[in-house]
Amino acid sequence: MSCWGYSFSLVLSVFLLGDAARLLIGAKYIDRIGDPRRFFFLMQGTATALALAGAWFVYLAIGAGLLPSTFVDRDIMSGVPSDVALIVLLVAVVVLPASFIMGFSFPVVQRAVQRDIDRLGKRVGLVQLANIVGNSAGSLVAGLLLLDLVGTAGTLKLLVAIGLGFAGLQIAAARSTRWAYPPAALLVLGLLLFPGDESFWRRLHGLTGEKAIVAEDKTGLSLLKMTDAQSGRLYIQGHSRSRLPFDTVHIFLGAIGPLTHTAPKRVLVIGSGTGGTPYSAGLHPGTERVRVIEIVAPVIAILQDYVGQGGRSAVDSLSANSKFEVVVADGRHALAVDATRYDVIKADAILPKTALSGLLNSQEFFRQVRSKLAPGGIYVQWAPTKRSIETFRSIFPYVTMVHPALLGSDQPIPHAREKVLRLLARPEISSHLAAARIDQAELLKWFEDKKIEPLNEGKVAAARSPNTDFFPRDEYYLNRP
Repeated sequence: MSCWGYSFSLVLSVFLLGDAARLLIGAKYIDRIGDPRRFFFLMQGTATALALAGAWFVYLAIGAGLLPSTFVDRDIMSGVPSDVALIVLLVAVVVLPASFIMGFSFPVVQRAVQRDIDRLGKRVGLVQLANIVGNSAGSLVAGLLLLDLVGTAGTLKLLVAIGLGFAGLQIAAARSTRWAYPPAALLVLGLLLFPGDESFWRRLHGLTGEKAIVAEDKTGLSLLKMTDAQSGRLYIQGHSRSRLPFDTVHIFLGAIGPLTHTAPKRVLVIGSGTGGTPYSAGLHPGTERVRVIEIVAPVIAILQDYVGQGGRSAVDSLSANSKFEVVVADGRHALAVDATRYDVIKADAILPKTALSGLLNSQEFFRQVRSKLAPGGIYVQWAPTKRSIETFRSIFPYVTMVHPALLGSDQPIPHAREKVLRLLARPEISSHLAAARIDQAELLKWFEDKKIEPLNEGKVAAARSPNTDFFPRDEYYLNRP
């Protein structure tokens, strides 16, 4: 869900609908509330209890089989109406009840503080200011601090404790109401019984007894689902990315640039995953440096944990071999401040319908990449859609497609199948691949079978409707023409 380009707009729409509905009802029935202060405390406890109930429902429903445990293993947002309806329903269950209660807060607080008609406007403004400051501070504290310190489940429990405090204020009042006890009881159960971070994310990834390595911080969530001591599948932000041992498709993408370039001394890789693309980017004996940029820090933490538990699959080379430099950063920002001109740059980017993927498939990004290539340097990425190919061709004067990879440069691209196959047969490259348990016969077949298609031969080709930073059309694929 977090990887879907429409997620934020969907959650925000449901939240605002619930907020607006309760505002309308609150304005209508506000005069029936005798003590708005105590009622405000009751609402805060109730809203927290409903938010907890929504998260708990998803957790328990996956374990009980009421919801599919395969969200992370299939394209739930493929556009199939039943899948879309399920996601909308889940968002409504998790978000709508709490937002409905929270919407009542504004008229109730106004009723509590408005006692002087001469100060009406001022107090409306102050209440709205407090609301904006609280929302902003909550987002910043949760996103930048709490997720680092206690994770998602711990942050939820902290919010539950705050909600329980509000419910306690209502219960401790001289004229307590029986409506305060159910949310208070649910909040107490949440503090005592709600699972910890690892158990919570294991369940949401459909795991029961299987071994997994989980890591989370403010940059994101990652989970390595182990099939044995050396093998597993990596999930980033709830989406399946790559495997151990490395997938041949990622080895192909990582290797094709250095195998094509005549002297690939400096290589930059945007996106680590399990490490297959950067590892294969360092297979050429002439490569002196491979810089790897990964935006989700837990991905690197998981790989380090995997190595610490005895895992190999050549992942240890990324930290032990001085040729590799792994940096946790945003790829575009790191590229902007990097003065190096690279012989090969490659982006093993997220799928084009993943949220924010447009930033790695836009004209602006391709121009930035081109400016960071040394003369004759080659940029490599996937060719995910027709529009992405057109956007790519609108920036690079020389483009060769080795299906399904795009190679772009400011000079003719010296890609030849025979040259690549000769390099792959060299003993040092063969041993590099063997150390990672890579199926070399399968990799050779990839290079032998892929169609080679020159697209641009000296000049750019205008794109009819390119991806741009402000209009990442491929990202919003449901309304793609």
